[in-house]
Amino acid sequence: MKRLRTLSSLLVGALTILAGKTAFAEGSAKSAAKGFHLEMGPQLLIPTDGGPMGGGLDVEARYGIGISDHFVIGPGARASGYIISSQAVALLTPVVRLSFPIGPVGPYLFGGGGFGFRGRLKDVVGEDDDYRNKGLALLGGAGLMIHLGPILGVGAEASYETILKTDFKVFALKPMIEFFF
Repeated sequence: MKRLRTLSSLLVGALTILAGKTAFAEGSAKSAAKGFHLEMGPQLLIPTDGGPMGGGLDVEARYGIGISDHFVIGPGARASGYIISSQAVALLTPVVRLSFPIGPVGPYLFGGGGFGFRGRLKDVVGEDDDYRNKGLALLGGAGLMIHLGPILGVGAEASYETILKTDFKVFALKPMIEFFF
């Protein structure tokens, strides 16, 4: 747990410094949070049971809709693939992001639920079709985007992810790059 707090603090601190030095025009986060987005980044997984850390990659596509001067809601979908403790994990989840744009910075909350699969690496190629490895995947968290221009942003997020009825329960940290269209 201490590792998670330290890593989270370092990420937020670095992004806050970066925001002041590289972000573009005032008010850009609100305009950048609207429209189509494609985001991707590597993830560091920290199991809640104290086991060895893992990693992976996720990709998210969403469409941001301005609901007021201060909020943007973004429905979308996320696909994630991880390797942790000699297991392969895949999550396919619809997600919703609520952004609170402030100048060039866009803090946000997100959550979603969908399909999750967890299995030993050798089982992924079809040797085992154990129903206990599949289930409802849930995730939720918060992040911070820094909008560097009209089509590019960088950021970081922290989340909790689980597949119900399995032992997959992790905290995840992710630096990311995002493209706006």
